[in-house]
Amino acid sequence: MRKMTKKEQEGETRRALQFYRLHRECVRRNRDYVKNYRELDTETDRKLREDKEHGLRFRWRLSFSEPIPHPDEQPDLSHVKNGRLAPDWQNFTPMTDVDSLENAAAKFLTRQLLYPNQELLETMAKELKGFLFFLYFPEERDHDFPASWSLTTLDLTRTKKELTQFWTAWLEHKLARRKEHYLKQRQPRMRVRVGEGFDYLRAYDLRKEGKKLREIAEVLWPSGESTSRTRLVKTYCDNGKSLVHDPPLLRLVEEHRMARLRTL
Repeated sequence: MRKMTKKEQEGETRRALQFYRLHRECVRRNRDYVKNYRELDTETDRKLREDKEHGLRFRWRLSFSEPIPHPDEQPDLSHVKNGRLAPDWQNFTPMTDVDSLENAAAKFLTRQLLYPNQELLETMAKELKGFLFFLYFPEERDHDFPASWSLTTLDLTRTKKELTQFWTAWLEHKLARRKEHYLKQRQPRMRVRVGEGFDYLRAYDLRKEGKKLREIAEVLWPSGESTSRTRLVKTYCDNGKSLVHDPPLLRLVEEHRMARLRTL
């Protein structure tokens, strides 16, 4: 597994962030989200409001690192697309905390580990502090582990180099075992062309404002090519409408869920 260079890592982070920003702007314009936001805005009880906002973020796959998007605000899309990375977004990955299947699996395992055994709750603070556990349930029949699962423990007080080497070796081993059993990794899911996605959204906004197709073409292609591209504008508007109706991150999560269920 080749380690990405710093430049490659920055490029991946930038693309992931642009993708999320496109998703957020699509959510902001979605009719159902606007309704959800208005309902949240009328809640006066602080605790209930926090709970509802948490549910809103999870349903619409919105980051917890920033305020939820206000539907009445529409920032300049060029600024949104090309905005610089804030410090707390350096390690941003849009799929990490929003995947419904991964989240459901974590909740299920947590219930099984904690609630049937109260002793574990009392022990965790002392004996398990600082340890990272990899509890793996393989899809293939693992003859080395008759119980068909394996538990690996890692002490996070180790050096970063040791942790990285361990994680890389562990991951390579598991992927190799999957390959031996003809289990394939899925292709990258980020298939949305983010740059064009912002243009689709811009065309959608202009059409909502009542602009004619020719006027929208002049905004999108001010270099004099707008006349010949007027026919494209309707396609752009339709694509923008599709993105707003079905925001890209929700679409990818659903694709992942369906692909995962087909393997069960």
